Amino acid sequence: MLDKILKFIATKLEEENNRISEIERKYEDSGWIEANGKFCKYRKKNGIVTICGFSAGGGLEIKDSYKIIATLPGGMRPSDSVYFAVNPAGGNASISGYVNAKGEINLYASIATTYWAYSLTYPVDD
Repeated sequence: MLDKILKFIATKLEEENNRISEIERKYEDSGWIEANGKFCKYRKKNGIVTICGFSAGGGLEIKDSYKIIATLPGGMRPSDSVYFAVNPAGGNASISGYVNAKGEINLYASIATTYWAYSLTYPVDD
């Protein structure tokens, strides 16, 4: 009888340890990771991905069509496209962007510009 009780306790402890490991994995902090230098860096913390980047003249030019500036790895990608506004950083361009489920971060500007900045956050399913 004691063997059955000990086996039951061991099984329950293993199940609880597995559950705790899953919770820890979901809420870990990846730290900041560069995807394309200053143009894109990202981080996942507590199941939330934050992405930001900038270009300050002489940097990455965007104009007239969507341009993929970086691609996020699996685990950092949204389940569907997430759209966001982009700061023209003092210029006259109207700029927008989106990140799709393939992890491609796209920016669009109404006129050619190398001045822009953005940041966005979204939850991810693990």
